[in-house]
Amino acid sequence: FEAHLGSEGQRHHFRLKASGARLTDEEWWEDRSFALADGQRLHRSRRRGGDQSIVALAQRVLDEVPDPVFVKDRAHRWILINDAFCELMGHPREALAGKSDFDFFPAEEARVFRERDEVVFTTRVTDENVEYLTDAQGIRHTISTKKTVFKDHHGEDVLVGVIRDVTRIQQMKARLEVAERLASMGRLAAGVAHEINNPLAYIKTNLDLITADLAELGALSGDMRAALDDAQAGVHQIASVVAQLQDIARPSQQAESFELEPVIDWVLRITHNQTRHVCAVDKRMG
Repeated sequence: FEAHLGSEGQRHHFRLKASGARLTDEEWWEDRSFALADGQRLHRSRRRGGDQSIVALAQRVLDEVPDPVFVKDRAHRWILINDAFCELMGHPREALAGKSDFDFFPAEEARVFRERDEVVFTTRVTDENVEYLTDAQGIRHTISTKKTVFKDHHGEDVLVGVIRDVTRIQQMKARLEVAERLASMGRLAAGVAHEINNPLAYIKTNLDLITADLAELGALSGDMRAALDDAQAGVHQIASVVAQLQDIARPSQQAESFELEPVIDWVLRITHNQTRHVCAVDKRMG
């Protein structure tokens, strides 16, 4: 073959060898020029095979990212997903490619995803949101997503999303909140127990003194004794509640067995005024 090549219009002779072998994307990029007969090299266009090479490179990079990543086209179909996304979904890449949220998620979840994606496509403003995702095993995950829109190499809008599974973080946060509430309850119980204990001791001592003095004077009638006994019983009940409050304030750090019935009885006593007008409690111990 001969052709005019170069800015000065020089005529060059070159040899072109063709074969039926198909080059891979990597080979096409590596062997992207060929030699002219006079030792110069003519670089060929990279357009053929370039798209596939870009996609292959992007796929390899994304698969190294530990967080799930997906790319959607304007029709909300997944056109690029990484290994972490497939693992989160519980489906192979081939089953997900070209599909949409409505093909895999409950309708309500898919609707939320579609609406948020459409806002990002329309406004071109990056969106960060906490959402819920149900995987193939029916396990519901709490996820934090960040989505933004880019132009691909063809000038088309694509949505890129990054997911972080925060299920365990949310569970840990909930447990910490419960622990903090229990700690606050313990501090409150300790304060209440301390404030009750001192005056309760005075009441008990004085009741004992009054009972003894009246008995010594022979003035302790039956009705008076019954009244004093009721007062003493009330003091003992308050003391029992105070002791249980102190147990709450100083929880044991080691697991230990205990009788459940006294705990139930205590709860029933504490809540009696709140429950007596709205329900009847039937306690049955097995």
